[in-house]
Amino acid sequence: MEGMFRSHPRLRLHDNYSVVIDSIFENKTNIGICSFSEVNDSAPMWAHYADGFKGICIAYNLSKLLDAVEQDTAFVRVFYKETVPTVSQSGPEEAKMILSYKNYGWRYEREWRMFGSLGQVSYGQSECVARVYLGSRMSDRNHKLVVTSLHKLNIDTQDMAIDKYSIGFSATSPE
Repeated sequence: MEGMFRSHPRLRLHDNYSVVIDSIFENKTNIGICSFSEVNDSAPMWAHYADGFKGICIAYNLSKLLDAVEQDTAFVRVFYKETVPTVSQSGPEEAKMILSYKNYGWRYEREWRMFGSLGQVSYGQSECVARVYLGSRMSDRNHKLVVTSLHKLNIDTQDMAIDKYSIGFSATSPE
């Protein structure tokens, strides 16, 4: 449902319209994307993206992350609309613009996207990671493995606690 767009009427009149559309598609497929959210306590996101509350949520120190990522990396806030964006030309910037839109129904995600080269983007050392939140349904085995590994890196972990309809976090208790 993402990456959709509408061609501007002038673009549809272009002599090589199909070539332009192919170029837009090619540019979209050659961009690496990493998604971030401003929230860590969204039940739908824990259900969708963290294996039904069994996974983790990584909190980053944004200023350290920005200093550490490669120069050609860009952060863009996602736009939530009922309509797809209109494109009037082809190029890498238009591809990023197209990939920065989502349907309004997903606005609860409060998403930011990092665009970079395809493949792994290195952010250097673990100081970029502020803490890791652990899902309430994570297995005991995985919980111990994650906590032990992250504590060796001096990364704070916090356990999820669910109280009726509220999600909260507290420091991981010693193993």
